[in-house]
Amino acid sequence: MKRIIISLIISFSAFTTGCGTKAGAYGVFSDDIQRLIGTSFDKAHIAYIGYLAEEAPLEEKTLSNGNTILKYTMSGVRSDGPACTVFVELNTKKDLIIEASYIGKGCWRPY
Repeated sequence: MKRIIISLIISFSAFTTGCGTKAGAYGVFSDDIQRLIGTSFDKAHIAYIGYLAEEAPLEEKTLSNGNTILKYTMSGVRSDGPACTVFVELNTKKDLIIEASYIGKGCWRPY
């Protein structure tokens, strides 16, 4: 019985290590951003920003190749540092996100 309890304690501590950590939350947000690539702009969604097609970007810049860079922020959502800024490159002819990136200490979401 003692061995079973020790095994359960070790298993539980291994399970909880890394779960719910700040590093994990940054990783989840990074995965979210990477999943945007290849997505239709009308269906693209980012936690704490919403559906991109329904939100007004802070900035919009047309590139020489005809694509558009859109800048969004999650300011005011995070209290632990600078806001998160998300950049999306959109192929406007195909309504397709071809690149997505982010900067800022506020770029995380709970999981």
